[in-house]
Amino acid sequence: MIKKIDDAIGSFCKWFLYIALGIMLFLTLLNICLRWFEISLLWIDPIVRHMVLFSTFLGGTLAIGDRIHIKIDILGRILKEKKLFGLEKVFDKIIIFITFISTMILLYASWNLFLVEKEFGTFSTLGLHSSAFLFIIPLGVSIMCIRLFLSIFIKVEQ
Repeated sequence: MIKKIDDAIGSFCKWFLYIALGIMLFLTLLNICLRWFEISLLWIDPIVRHMVLFSTFLGGTLAIGDRIHIKIDILGRILKEKKLFGLEKVFDKIIIFITFISTMILLYASWNLFLVEKEFGTFSTLGLHSSAFLFIIPLGVSIMCIRLFLSIFIKVEQ
């Protein structure tokens, strides 16, 4: 059941990433073509910039789910070479748990950043408050936290 939820989140992130990349490409090409006619839509650049940021979080979420994120695995390799597979699995679970705790700390910090921006921010692109764009950070980190939390239980089931 947990694996199905994790797969559903991964599938959602993958399709949302495809859509976001398509929109970013379209808006960027539109902006370039409009410049030939000396037309400038000022809202395109900030929107694309924030979509790139959100796409980064989606890509990170996909990397977490596929277990292809950057990791320093010196101890894991040593344990594998010495054929201590049980200890290797325990070590892997500990690493996932520490990563989850670290990501929770990042979520807390990003939420506080959002609250400060909400209080002191200004209205910007398309008449939206600047905190609406900054909300991308806690949203992206929370999706990563959910995926890491699920991967703890997926590793426990294995």
